[in-house]
Order: sequence, then C-alpha cells, then structure tokens
Amino acid sequence: MRLHFDGYPDNHDFWVNADSMDIFPAGWCEKNNHKLQPPKGYMPSSFNWGSYLKMSRSQAAPRNLFANKTGSSICPNAFRLGMKLEAVDRKNSSMVCVATVSDLIDSRILVHFDSWDKMYDYWADPTSPYIHPVGWCKEHGHKLTPPHSECNLSRT
Repeated sequence: MRLHFDGYPDNHDFWVNADSMDIFPAGWCEKNNHKLQPPKGYMPSSFNWGSYLKMSRSQAAPRNLFANKTGSSICPNAFRLGMKLEAVDRKNSSMVCVATVSDLIDSRILVHFDSWDKMYDYWADPTSPYIHPVGWCKEHGHKLTPPHSECNLSRT
C-alpha cells in the first residue's frame, strides 16, 4: 500500500507491505510511550487523534489490520536499552561501528552508532546480519570503528 504523510507533499509518500513492522495503529505511540510526529502544522504536545480524525473527516484504520502488533513493547531475545553491540553502517557495509540499543519495539531494536547523529539510527531484527555482539570484529579479524574516530566525525 502507498502511505502518505498528512500535511506533506506526495514526494514523501512511500510503498510498504500491509504487514510491515514499520506501521502502527492510531494511538500506538501514546500507549507505548513513543514520540509521535503529528501532521505538519500540529504541535506534538497538543495533538489528539480523536480531534484530528473528526476535523479531517477520516477514520483510523482498525487495529485488526495491523499484523504482528501485540499492543505493547517486548524486549526481544533479552536485548535491553543501553546494551552495546557492533553494528554495520548500512550506507557503508564495510564499516562496523560501536553501537548502542537505544529503543525497543516488539521484536526489533533501534541501533544507534555511538557519537553519531540520530539520523543514522536504524531498526533491526535481533537476527539481522547487520548487528553483532561486542568482540565480533576482533574474533573475525574485521576492523571496528570506535566512537569519535576520524572516519565518522564527519557523519555527526
């Protein structure tokens, strides 16, 4: 299906499978204490789904259409906030960097590269080939890019 962000031009639209782990029912962010980016022109602190749906004469997609949504965050495979790992930079797959688990949603973790801007964060499944335990680079003879190195200072 094609998703459109209310208040933004069509060039921000994108295609996604209906069972994507990246879409959630209306109200999910509030229920699970995650930040919602409301439509353009609305303040996050005052946005209300009920009022917005009424004003826009629209209806929320029913919760039962969202596959794999339990309604609450689950810590997958014992990952916890703040845990360290070694993660592949998906824009430069030869670079593996020191990273931190910065969020958890259902069966996924948010990978944050230490000392990098949040714009480079990405969601990963615990079985992703892009994430590795601390020590993986040393064990496999691969160079580990530490935080604040010359290699990634330009990316912050």
